[in-house]
Amino acid sequence: MASKFPPNARRLWDLVLPYQKTQILNNVWCSHCANVTTIVHYSGKVEDGDLVLKGECERCGGKVARVIENE
Repeated sequence: MASKFPPNARRLWDLVLPYQKTQILNNVWCSHCANVTTIVHYSGKVEDGDLVLKGECERCGGKVARVIENE
């Protein structure tokens, strides 16, 4: 699991239910593979109130990101 979360990002990530985390992490678009992938080696930060996960594509190692909107 990711370990690079500042406290404000950690609080938002902790609000996400475990099954939702799995769905989010396994549903990331990789522009290099042109397909849906799993994000690995990720970190999180808050941008404009939303949680942004940035990491690597499990398949090709390319950079990927996933935004989780704060509702």
